[in-house]
Amino acid sequence: MKTFTTIVALVAMLSAANAVTIAELAGSTPDLSILVQAATAANLVDPLMDPNARLTVFAPNDAAFEQLLAMLDVSAEELLADTETLATVLQYHVVPAVAFSTDLTDGQVIPTLLGATLTVTINDDGVFITPTGGPMAQVVAADIAADNGVVHIIDTVLLPAAAGPVEETMAAPTME
Repeated sequence: MKTFTTIVALVAMLSAANAVTIAELAGSTPDLSILVQAATAANLVDPLMDPNARLTVFAPNDAAFEQLLAMLDVSAEELLADTETLATVLQYHVVPAVAFSTDLTDGQVIPTLLGATLTVTINDDGVFITPTGGPMAQVVAADIAADNGVVHIIDTVLLPAAAGPVEETMAAPTME
């Protein structure tokens, strides 16, 4: 019995030592480096490191952020300096539940940490996430599991209707 208890304790210690949170997963994914910088600037890393959290993150890849920077005609430093807007935008990418791709259905509306919703579209071209009034993002890598949730990498930064200056800047060229 003592040997069994020792083995169970050893397995538990090894599992804990190999635990990877969403924040650690993002930090070790080269194509999410701008997202990591943004989460750090907006003080949102701690919630993503919480081992007790159960989250889904729709993580914009670096190309998505570069596209946003080009559309806004701002530098990464300027974007990262607006921490309030950044926090709002990033919370729009986090769902307070674990949702693997097999859990998502076409037309499903899912709540975000921001309190707004995203709509899931599934068709022959793939899985898409659409914010209210914003451009849809395609899931380019799905079901990247972490101990506290799952990450789906997307090709567009999702912008909530109330994102402040970033949203106003994005909407301005389309107003006629």
